[in-house]
Amino acid sequence: MAHNDALMTTHPLPLLQQRTPYGLFEVYTSDEAVSQIDYLQVSQIHSAEVIPYRPSQSSGEIAVLRADGLIYFHADISTSPRPNLLIKTADCVPIFLGSKHGCAMLHAGWRGLHQKILHHPLIKQLQPDYAFIGPHICERCYQVGPEFQDHFPNSPGLKKKNDQWFFGLQAEAIFQIQQLSAKIQIEHSDLCTFCDKRLHSYRRGNNKQRNYNIFRYTF
Repeated sequence: MAHNDALMTTHPLPLLQQRTPYGLFEVYTSDEAVSQIDYLQVSQIHSAEVIPYRPSQSSGEIAVLRADGLIYFHADISTSPRPNLLIKTADCVPIFLGSKHGCAMLHAGWRGLHQKILHHPLIKQLQPDYAFIGPHICERCYQVGPEFQDHFPNSPGLKKKNDQWFFGLQAEAIFQIQQLSAKIQIEHSDLCTFCDKRLHSYRRGNNKQRNYNIFRYTF
């Protein structure tokens, strides 16, 4: 089970801060809160596309690229610090992946998981040995339709209760991560974007507000 570290020096405080073997995973709930942080983000489209970062690219050039994952490899970056990576969510799963080769941040909703974003060739090239799954809508709150039986026929996340179907995004994400390697260390947040009203949830009516998930490389 993941443990959250209290952030003592940065203002405003993140709602969550997770210390990983490669840096800090932080969650903020407003664009004002992240306005003083330099970061890279892509234009998210609920896809399985992952974009590699090159130092020759500006943050503006990256921001218009349509994808749901951003990755960099240490071999491609000769200077420090490494860039901060940001993923916005409103119920979908933010996932950090790290290894000695580099780092990645993914936005994984059911469409991205269905299209196997975690099996993207760049993710396989990363050879991650650590994963952190951030706040997202939990299995108890995420009711879905019967068509999910076709979308995820063998998923440990799909369950039927009282003639209604519910889907565990985290269970499916872990299932796919472990297909990359059974040795990957996986940690996760216990926060549900629907249950915890400090977070923004699309299903709770926050159609425009987002949660800002940032990874900071600290080595």
